[in-house]
Amino acid sequence: MFKKPFLLPVLLSVLLSVPAFPARADAGPITLGLGTLTSMALSPDGTRLAVGTTIGVYFYDAQTFAPTGFWRTDYSVSKILWSPRNNLIALFGYVGLQVRSGEDGAVVWTCSNCGDHDHTSFDADGTQLIVVTSETTARTHDAFSGALLEEVKTDGFWFLADWQSARVDKVGYGQTVWSANGLLGLVSETWDDSSVSIFDIAHRELTGKIYFRDEEKITTIAFSPNGNWLATGSESGAVRVWALGNWKQPVLTLRGHYAFAHALAWSSDGKTLYSAGSNTLRAWDVASGAPLRLLDGFTTNMNHVMWAIDNQRVIAAQGNHFGAWDVTTRLPVQAAFLTSEQRGSYGWSYITDMIASPTGEWIAVADHSGATLHQAVTLQSLHRLKTGYTIATMAFSPNGKYLATGGASPFVLIWEVETARAQLALIADHQNPGILALAFSTDGDTLYAFESRGTLRRWNLSDRSSTAIQTTSQCASDHYFYWYPCRYDYRATINPTAQRLAIQSPNELIVSDLATGNQLYNWRTDRYYYSLISVVISPQGTRIAAVLGQNIHIWNVETGELMVNYSAGRDWHVGITDLAFSPDGARLAASNRDGTVKIWPVP
Repeated sequence: MFKKPFLLPVLLSVLLSVPAFPARADAGPITLGLGTLTSMALSPDGTRLAVGTTIGVYFYDAQTFAPTGFWRTDYSVSKILWSPRNNLIALFGYVGLQVRSGEDGAVVWTCSNCGDHDHTSFDADGTQLIVVTSETTARTHDAFSGALLEEVKTDGFWFLADWQSARVDKVGYGQTVWSANGLLGLVSETWDDSSVSIFDIAHRELTGKIYFRDEEKITTIAFSPNGNWLATGSESGAVRVWALGNWKQPVLTLRGHYAFAHALAWSSDGKTLYSAGSNTLRAWDVASGAPLRLLDGFTTNMNHVMWAIDNQRVIAAQGNHFGAWDVTTRLPVQAAFLTSEQRGSYGWSYITDMIASPTGEWIAVADHSGATLHQAVTLQSLHRLKTGYTIATMAFSPNGKYLATGGASPFVLIWEVETARAQLALIADHQNPGILALAFSTDGDTLYAFESRGTLRRWNLSDRSSTAIQTTSQCASDHYFYWYPCRYDYRATINPTAQRLAIQSPNELIVSDLATGNQLYNWRTDRYYYSLISVVISPQGTRIAAVLGQNIHIWNVETGELMVNYSAGRDWHVGITDLAFSPDGARLAASNRDGTVKIWPVP
């Protein structure tokens, strides 16, 4: 199978085509959001784009960017290869290689040890798949069955070009791309820089080399169809087009991604260049450098989630903005961004908590310098509550007229919602680094606070008196500055309806009686999962949900019985960042590090 010269180009994904694909329904939980953009490939006639994400592969019309289909996966798709016959598509991820039917997306075969996808390709007629598993080993598989046909081992990387007489940079990381006219482009990467070497395989010559340093390090390359141009993507997001033979200066520099351009593709006529990076896909006119089309909506790391009071919308935050999705249609319906005032003097901030008022009229959004009240339907910003320190937890009074805020301070402030004025300031232990959880009693006369040292405090709001109980869980920090590790190592929630306090560390969940502070039961995991923690009790007080390890557990609050165990996923992109029960308690929403929100039924 491996004959002289080496029998195939490696980047057939730029030169091949597939027919339109039907959409496939989600399996498992309802998923909102597109996920994080990870890869991209284009059919040779320029009509079809396949876009890989952390949740699957989307198909788009290349001329209009209109969606045409979706294949769901349980892993992040790091690369896509099209078969020349359009009947197979190879997907790469942490599971290795997965070959799917081009008709319906059904999995045909998989290979868990199929190595580096940067040096893997179908052969010319699409009947075989060549897989480079290391610098010294390559395998030929039957493309339809996965059967191993041949294994070749040589002393070094250059067996790819069948070139043993000349060896340049030994490549442990990088990408190999073949042009239609017999050129080999090879990306070499070190800690500080990267380079692209261009070889003429027929004459066994190094014809050019470009060096890049630091943020301009190369992330991907692609030859134009005629082989006369080379496009490079960089860690800074810049895309450059080079004329082969002139490496001193690019003929075109395209800046449309703020970071990490990780996939490039040329149209079959060489007039359009597609680039994917920083959760956007762009089409460029190569002659002028003008942008033609933009595809966005992909996101990274949803970090907070909540439900609207109508049980129909889920609101999720990502960094300094948040948006609402309709659960039935799964489409976004509103979006809002933090204002310059919310971002503070440094010009940046991110959302730390979100809650809805009991009346459904307001949404409170917390950040690093205060909180903002938004109109619940339009998400319009109405009132700003300034604190000057990070707000980590909030609670509305039962009638929705007051909002309590707490965070990186021993003070708890109670605000009048209509006027946005602070009506009351309550101080906990003055040595307390911060407040992790707040809740009003069902009659609104008492305010509960869980302090980061493990103290449960109750304030009688009529006379401002308080009592404190030391619970069984305690954060070890003793200074204000170290409140931040407390915040990230511990989560807590208070539910007066259930009369429960739940405290979670990365490997343990403790449920205590709210009246006495006594521990009722706890659950532990054997492994410490830093930051993958979240705990919430249903509004009815009957269910408690928490992330332990890589799973979401739902228990009966009264008995501690485990009701269901949902897998959060195995991919490294996956990690639950926040949980929220729907107001009716029937569903559980989870924001995810893969840029999505997933919704499960609650037993």
